[in-house]
Amino acid sequence: MKHQNIFSYKSIYIGSGPVLLLDALNNSFENPDVLVIDKSNEIGGAWKSLNIFGLNGVENAVHYLMPNKKGYQFLQSIIGLELLDSSHKFYALNILGCKFTIPVDKKYASFLFKLINIEIFPFSNFIRGFSNLFKESKVNKTKYPRNGSYEMLKVIKDAVAKSRLEIVLNSNIDRIVVKNGVAEVFTNGIIYRTSQLYLSHGFIPPRDFLIEGVKPN
Repeated sequence: MKHQNIFSYKSIYIGSGPVLLLDALNNSFENPDVLVIDKSNEIGGAWKSLNIFGLNGVENAVHYLMPNKKGYQFLQSIIGLELLDSSHKFYALNILGCKFTIPVDKKYASFLFKLINIEIFPFSNFIRGFSNLFKESKVNKTKYPRNGSYEMLKVIKDAVAKSRLEIVLNSNIDRIVVKNGVAEVFTNGIIYRTSQLYLSHGFIPPRDFLIEGVKPN
C-alpha cells in the first residue's frame, strides 16, 4: 500500500496516559508541532474509566502514584487534586480458599502478599520471587486522587482542550522506522515524521519496528 500523506512534527507521543499527556502538554507550550497518537477512541490510556453494568466512570484498576515529592506538589498545587495517603489501600489475599484483606501500611503486608503469590515454577521465577521478598515495598508510601483517575483525567482533558496539542485517535500503528535520528510512524495510511518520539510504557510495538535497521528486543 502506498502512503500518500506525510506529516512532520517536532515531537510525537504514542499513547495517551496521564504522564505522557502532561509531558506532551508541557512540550506544546514551547513547540506548537506536538502530536499524540492513540489506538483508542478517547484519551487516558490505562487510566480511562469504563461504563459498565449501567454505571459510568468506573475505574478499571487501582492506579496509585508512587512516592515523588515534586510530583505530589505539582498535582496538588498546579493541577488542583486532593491526594489521599495509602491508609485506604489493601492487599487482597487468598490462602487455601480463605479470602481476606490487609492494609498496605502494615509492615508485614507486602512480605505476606509477595510470599503467597510467589511462582514456584519455573525455578528461575522462584529465585527472583524469593529475592524480591526482602525488598522494601513503596506501596505503603503512595498517594491517590481522592476521586480516582476519573477526576485526574478530567482536569488533564480540560487542559488539552485549551492547548495547541494535536491528538489523533483510533490509530493502530502498522510500522515504526527510526533512521538517521528521524522516526517515521505508519498508521491508517499516513506517515508521521519526527526527531523526538516518545512511547508509553504500555505500548505494544508492531512487528515491523526497526531502529537503524535493527529490530529491538
